[in-house]
Amino acid sequence: MADAVAGRTPPSVALVVVAYQAAEHLPPLLESIAALDHPADRLETIVVDNGSTDGTTELLARRYSWVRVLPQTRNLGFAEANNVGARAVDADCVAFVNADMPPARFPSCISRFRRPRLQ
Repeated sequence: MADAVAGRTPPSVALVVVAYQAAEHLPPLLESIAALDHPADRLETIVVDNGSTDGTTELLARRYSWVRVLPQTRNLGFAEANNVGARAVDADCVAFVNADMPPARFPSCISRFRRPRLQ
C-alpha cells in the first residue's frame, strides 16, 4: 500500500511493549494499536512479558493472537526487557511503548514514521 503523503510504501514499524502485571492496562492499548491507520502488514506488536502472574500471557493468547509475545521467566526490569524486544525486531522503525500509554497518543506517534526523511 502506498503512503498517500510520502508517495511510497510506509516503513515497517515494530511496537515493543514491556508488560509486568499489565493485564488490566493492555486491552485499551492493544485495541488502539489494532485501530491504527497503518498497513497491518507493516506493523508488528511485540509484548515482552516480564514474568507476570496476573494472567497477562493468557489474555494475550486468548484475545490478541496477532501480538507476538516474548515471555520471560522472571522480571528482567524495564531496560533489559526493552532490549529483549529490540533484538526480536526486524522492522525499519522501532517504538518503545509503555503498557499504560494513553491510546490517544498512537495516531500522532505512528504518523511521524510516515514523514519523508531529509537527505
